Amino acid sequence: MMEVHATELREQELRHAREVTELQESQQAAADKAIETFAKEQAQRIVADRVPEPGGFERIWRSIREAVDEEARQQRLADEARRAADLEDRRNDEIRIMVSGLDAAQRAEINTLVERQGKERADLLKEQANDLKRRIEDDERARQIAREYEERQREALARDREGPEREPRAR
Repeated sequence: MMEVHATELREQELRHAREVTELQESQQAAADKAIETFAKEQAQRIVADRVPEPGGFERIWRSIREAVDEEARQQRLADEARRAADLEDRRNDEIRIMVSGLDAAQRAEINTLVERQGKERADLLKEQANDLKRRIEDDERARQIAREYEERQREALARDREGPEREPRAR
């Protein structure tokens, strides 16, 4: 019986290990897909958010103005740097949100798996303990029956030695 219990435990451990591996692989695939989708969305957003280049006349006018007024050039560079920083901050926030969502989903899946596997393990151990208890009870009953049988045999042997019992009225 102990070998059967040990085999059941080993099989359960192997199955649980396979389930963990499968979960990790599926989570990795889901994360890879989410990251790929996010990267595509970011590339599209960067293109959409890009400030259009000024037309030919506008570009010439800006160059002349910046050549004459250094402060205008500094202002344009500061505006471009601020827009780039804002875009980077927004991108970082979106990355944090995406990673946080993935992490929460993965933790929930792992917790669900761990809870289920823990319950399965507890159920198996309880079942094995009940099997062992029944086996001990059955062994005890068998010993009791054997003792009773031996006692009856001794009594029968003793009666055979003493001879037939006489009824009190027969005297």
